[in-house]
Amino acid sequence: MWSFRRMRKSVLTSRKSPHVVVAVVAVLTLFGSILFASAVRTPQPRPAALPIPIPTAGGEGPLEPQVPTFVIVRKGKKKALVMSDSKGFTLYAFSLDEPRNSKCKKKDCTQRWHPAVSNAGKPQAGTGVDRPSIGSMLRDDGSFQITFNDLPVYYNVDDKKPGDENGDEKDEFGGHWKADPPKHKKPK
Repeated sequence: MWSFRRMRKSVLTSRKSPHVVVAVVAVLTLFGSILFASAVRTPQPRPAALPIPIPTAGGEGPLEPQVPTFVIVRKGKKKALVMSDSKGFTLYAFSLDEPRNSKCKKKDCTQRWHPAVSNAGKPQAGTGVDRPSIGSMLRDDGSFQITFNDLPVYYNVDDKKPGDENGDEKDEFGGHWKADPPKHKKPK
């Protein structure tokens, strides 16, 4: 019968035992390096996000090219000064609006009086306009409407070409529409 002492002596004096020890160490080393490599994996860079164009509704203007809207003050046909965009389309202010708050929100109003939005960033002050006068405000639909002295401005659906002023001095939707550059209103 084999005793523990004899078995130990035979394993230690056997020529096979160094080979077994080397094999076990090699397997453990390989297994350890696989675990280490998976734990220290280098993160792969993510591709850059591409901008998503936001379509506008209501005919505010073309989506291309992406150029910010410039607001200018020019000589009017009937008035000394009217406001317009740099392409010459007249902009209008609504008497019921308050600073940074449009009262023309319902579909019937916005279909006749399109909120003027700048599709490519912050609107800019053009000829005849002080830079602080031009800004924008967030509308309920998520678009940014251009403001002149904190009051929202609009395009009129009856203006078909640059220079038209067909919406000036109209009374619609409970208020008065004017192409004059608006004076700053104090909030109520």
